Amino acid sequence: MVRLTGVFRAMLGSALPPGVRLEPAQPTCTEPQFVYHPSYRWYTVDGSIRRADGDSGFFQLRVFPTGTDEAMAELCSGGPDELSCESKDYPDGATAVVRVNEFMADGRQLWALLSRPDGTSVQIMTNNLHHEVIGNQVETTLTADEPLLTLDQLVTIARTPGLTLYP
Repeated sequence: MVRLTGVFRAMLGSALPPGVRLEPAQPTCTEPQFVYHPSYRWYTVDGSIRRADGDSGFFQLRVFPTGTDEAMAELCSGGPDELSCESKDYPDGATAVVRVNEFMADGRQLWALLSRPDGTSVQIMTNNLHHEVIGNQVETTLTADEPLLTLDQLVTIARTPGLTLYP
C-alpha cells in the first residue's frame, strides 16, 4: 500500500489538468492513499475530483491481480447505457479497454481497464455525477457538464510505471 500510494501521489501533479485536484474519500486523510481490500484482493484509491469552479465528479482507481479467465474482448459486449467501447494494445504488451456509459442526459461515466503483461490489472473510473440515497431511492444529479478527466488521461494514469503488483 505504501509503495502504490507513493507512486500514485508522485504522478498526480503531472497527470491532472491545471486547477483539478483529487480529494480523498477517507475523511481523516489530507492526501489520497490506497486501501487494501483482502476479500477482493485489490488496492483502491477513492475520492472526488474537483475543479476550482466547483465542478466535481467521482474518482476510483483499483490495482489487482488479473484473473486467468478474464477476456478483455468480452468487456465491450454492450449494455443499455454504453455509448462507446474500444480496446487498444500497447508496445509493452499491455491492453486497455475504455468505455463511456451514459446514465442520464449529459451524465457520463468514463471507465478504463488496463491489463499489464506482468499479471496486474488497473481499473480506473470517473464521472460527472453525484448519487444520493434518499429513503429507498437514489437521486442522481450532474456535478459538471462533462467528466473532469478524459479517457486518454485515465489510460495515462493507469499506465503509470509502478502501479503494478509485481515491481
